[in-house]
Amino acid sequence: MWMVSATGYPVLLDDLKSQIMQLSHTEERGFEISMAEEIANKLYSTRLVTLNEPPSQYVKLNVGGALYSTTISTLIKHDSMLQAMFSGRMEVLTDSDGWVLIDRCGKHFGTILNFLRDGCVPLPDCRVETLEILAEAKYYLIQELVQQCQDWLNIMKKEDVEPVGLCKVPIICTKKDCDRIVGSTTKPVIKLLLNRHNNKYSYTSQSDDNLMKNLELFDRLVLRFTDRVLFVKDIGAENAEVCQWTFFGQGRKKAEVCCTSIVYATDKKQTKVEFPEARIYEEAMNVLLFEERHLCARCGGDADRCSPPRALSNAQLQLPPYAYSSHSNSISPQRTSPAPSGQDSTVGTSSSEERRRLQRGASGASTAVRGEDNA
Repeated sequence: MWMVSATGYPVLLDDLKSQIMQLSHTEERGFEISMAEEIANKLYSTRLVTLNEPPSQYVKLNVGGALYSTTISTLIKHDSMLQAMFSGRMEVLTDSDGWVLIDRCGKHFGTILNFLRDGCVPLPDCRVETLEILAEAKYYLIQELVQQCQDWLNIMKKEDVEPVGLCKVPIICTKKDCDRIVGSTTKPVIKLLLNRHNNKYSYTSQSDDNLMKNLELFDRLVLRFTDRVLFVKDIGAENAEVCQWTFFGQGRKKAEVCCTSIVYATDKKQTKVEFPEARIYEEAMNVLLFEERHLCARCGGDADRCSPPRALSNAQLQLPPYAYSSHSNSISPQRTSPAPSGQDSTVGTSSSEERRRLQRGASGASTAVRGEDNA
């Protein structure tokens, strides 16, 4: 498109547009240059100074971009690097606005200040964050906080509470004890009742063998799922049954498998003990559907590794002082590997498809364990 200028010469409209765009880019470039110069001036205006302010004076701290404000008396309260910086023994770096610059991450500097103010600070349940606070405490040379972090990390180590290869099974004798245990944990609970003193009649020929098979299966499940399920052994002082499995999920009883019955012989009654292996595996896999996967709300990791163990003490779980029977992986002759699909399957859902898949895994596990026992 052509147009005529004031002098009468033709000018392209597109050329005018390009000239206007060039002028605008030049102005933007000039603005960027001026901003860069301003930032550079602020950076070059930082200087090393020695602070000799009164303890009640407030100072502004820029710790890795996080801004804090506190009094000098707080910073010099404990023997640390901060005391040396703000008592005049060391020079500190400040900018043109008076902010004291510290080249560290400011994520946990608030925790550092709270410790300097109070002499103690509640540490998070997250192992990762506690390690981060420990690193900051070592940098600022705050020995008391370093010791507190190390003590807390030692408490959170599961290896110190539950040695590798050692399983603990509480032994109870009353329904009240069982209710307290079920209500004190978020894990599924599998309870085996074994009490031959409740029997009033003689046993059938296969009853003794089946009693041992139930007990051996319980031991194998303990070794296999001790990290995911709480196993309880009941000696049955308040129960009339001889052998019975009970499965709990989310604090409620989900299933019960009774292994004893009364049969009538020609001249007397007898107690028959059965071993419904497939049914036991089925209910054990079903109760895993109520397992809750715990994630750390702070770092997103596994809470069992990141946080203190829930079975830290009887007082924390509100458990009665039960006797414990220990099952060691290294010495038990009953260690087998039932149902690898039971562990690898995704739990926490109650969909019918997931239940069918776990039940198929349970039947496969039953076949595998029977093969090992026969071998």
